[in-house]
Amino acid sequence: MKFIKRIWSNEFYQGGIIFTLASFVASFMNYLFNVFAARGLGPSGYGEITTMFSYMAILSTPFLVITTIIIQKVGVADHQLSYAYALEKWFFGKIKKWWFVSIPFLIITPLLPRITNLHPNVAYTIVPMILLSFVGTYYTATFQGLRLFQLIAINSLLSTILKLLGSILVVMGVDGIDTILIFLLLSSIINVWFFYISLSKKFKSKTSQTDTIINKRIKDIFQNKKFLTTAISLFAISLFGNIDVIYVKKFFPPTTAGIYSSWSLLSKIILFAVGPIISLLFIFFTSKKNENEQRRVFYISMVGFALVGVTSFIAYTFFSGIITSILFGNKFIAVIPYFTKASLFGSIYLLVAFLNNYFLAKQSVKSIVLAMGIPIYIGVLFLLPRGISAVMTWNIVFGSIISLVYIGLYTHSLLKKEV
Repeated sequence: MKFIKRIWSNEFYQGGIIFTLASFVASFMNYLFNVFAARGLGPSGYGEITTMFSYMAILSTPFLVITTIIIQKVGVADHQLSYAYALEKWFFGKIKKWWFVSIPFLIITPLLPRITNLHPNVAYTIVPMILLSFVGTYYTATFQGLRLFQLIAINSLLSTILKLLGSILVVMGVDGIDTILIFLLLSSIINVWFFYISLSKKFKSKTSQTDTIINKRIKDIFQNKKFLTTAISLFAISLFGNIDVIYVKKFFPPTTAGIYSSWSLLSKIILFAVGPIISLLFIFFTSKKNENEQRRVFYISMVGFALVGVTSFIAYTFFSGIITSILFGNKFIAVIPYFTKASLFGSIYLLVAFLNNYFLAKQSVKSIVLAMGIPIYIGVLFLLPRGISAVMTWNIVFGSIISLVYIGLYTHSLLKKEV
């Protein structure tokens, strides 16, 4: 009991537990969103939605970079709330000054259906979703840097419920893909609005918020070595997780693309389940207060991920038919032969994401290892035999190589007593 009380009294662990539990619930609802969307739209329509998400994930990577840096900056600031307030003024001041940068996005919008091979309404939704994601970047990162985990949890649940509601309505027969798109936009708007209101109240509760002034130029940020390392690393993990879906959607028939998208979802279910822990571990590994515990947590995480991988392999190998029937329905039975590959790739992708984030949290140049391999990964995609099985196998092979390289680098750092 004393141990539990000590853990619960610690601000990081207490907030972390709440954040993790809420993230698990949100991940499960995101997973249900995909299930309902697949059932309601069928392989072709579901392929449209997942491909849109893949484009958004890649194009929003710069925002992840900003998020990562803000977490690091706010987390180590002496007066965190004052720094966050100054950062808000700086962030939105830059948006006001550089508003015209959004014009190219608006100009290219009419061309997106042809470029992406997506339905026009789906393609046109990409730009507003990205712009909303950009505005929400500051708030998401600041709340994590301030460790306001409870508010993050509430907002995550609210926005995810809205997103899920759209797919439920489609299953019930209310319209189709347009219903999902509308609720996705509403979810993003609510996400930004909630963070804005909550942080404004936080700022008003403090009397002096003008102590800190940030004079950083955008040019200075882009010339910063840490920024470039972070940008390259996150862009690489985003490409590795999404470029295959985009490739299949572009060059394969719509139904085949939908089947591949369902396979991708099956492989990412593992990440949905463990992803919140990886996010929390990133914050943990960036902190200088916990350095003595970090090696032990690293080993425990590796063992835990291995157990998750073994469990998924057994479940996917022996219960593929049941899982397909429960999740997607009879329209997706073509994915059954690929279940084993889904479990293997899911486990490997989880490992790559964790190791990449670990080195990124340590601000190590080793975090760009994946980025160095991505050109080879993309090049080989275009040389593969035309079939989704070959794409799946290449994902597994490439991810395994990158994982081994990362583990080798960690071992080398351990021997040199760098970690």
